[in-house]
Amino acid sequence: MPSARHLLLAAVLAVLSLAPRAAHADACDVNRGVLGCQNTLTPTKINNDLWASITSLFDTERYGCRPGSDYGEGQDAWLFSCVYTGRVRIDMIQNDCDIDLFLLKDGCGQGNCLKGSWNGSNSFEHVEFQCQQGSIYYVALERVDNDVWPWQDCTIWGSFKYTLKISCFEECEDGFDNDLDGKIDCLDPDCPVCFERCDDLRDNDFDGLVDCNDPDCRSAATCCDKDSDGYLSMDGLCAGIDCNDTKGSGSLIFPGAAETIADGVDQDCDGFEICYIDNDGDGFGQEVTTKSLIFTCQGPGVAPVAGDCDDLNPEVYPFRPEIPINGIDDNCDLLEDCYNDGDGDGFGADFIKQSPDLTCTQGNVADNNDDC
Repeated sequence: MPSARHLLLAAVLAVLSLAPRAAHADACDVNRGVLGCQNTLTPTKINNDLWASITSLFDTERYGCRPGSDYGEGQDAWLFSCVYTGRVRIDMIQNDCDIDLFLLKDGCGQGNCLKGSWNGSNSFEHVEFQCQQGSIYYVALERVDNDVWPWQDCTIWGSFKYTLKISCFEECEDGFDNDLDGKIDCLDPDCPVCFERCDDLRDNDFDGLVDCNDPDCRSAATCCDKDSDGYLSMDGLCAGIDCNDTKGSGSLIFPGAAETIADGVDQDCDGFEICYIDNDGDGFGQEVTTKSLIFTCQGPGVAPVAGDCDDLNPEVYPFRPEIPINGIDDNCDLLEDCYNDGDGDGFGADFIKQSPDLTCTQGNVADNNDDC
């Protein structure tokens, strides 16, 4: 059975039957203006729209996020966009009459309805959403349960008052002033106490220190144990004992690591290199090693290689040209250059033959070349 409201509207429609039928306005027909962050409007009202009430007999507004919704009375529509991506809350306080709140994104079809609030009361509605930079949002306010009798509180003849507030919130770690209050990230009261992230090249806590230069990062593996060897770097704020914390190559360098002789690297972080002792300064050491502050092992008393068979004679060392028949193993190959004595008569020919006998008197060698 038709309600009293629709009977009255039908009578009005009969009078206006020659007038063109206009479709019910949608949220894309922005009739109020543009909203921004921290924008509070008070007092504001949805004015009565008799023509909308009349045409609602034939055409209504529906919202996809509220299946079965059917609105045909006066409507307010606002436009909103955010400067930066971030969380936004829209609050609407209704003064007397029931108003439903809808949020649409990038269009006004039923599928564009992002969120809505319809508590069925005349007090409070709100929606909260993640606003995307570059998107266009429509805030639609729909009058509900309009009475036709003038002596009622909420009728098609009167205006519905409300207060609308837009609140944007700081994202805290994106480097933007999302709520446009002049305070970014951790400098904004919206954000809790922030700490340095240590690996993003940004000063997250705004103390002037970035990443591994910030004391917040003292225990961060990305700063103080980059090579994952279990020892904190001794550099900067880390205050550790690892003398090489380089990722990859530094994983074999830490206190207590096995030291490699004469490689120019302090594997065990004791500040010394292991070198061969070189007493005669010929650049070749004996097999005995010693600690040295000279990491090249090329200096007084040390050498980078061993093999010197006489470390008190600077004229004796590996690869030195051998001097024949001098009774000295000049190049430390355990052989002497002698003359060949094929007939064993103690006299050799000019042909040189190596012998383990440094005197060149044993075997088929001789210490002279007098054999004719």
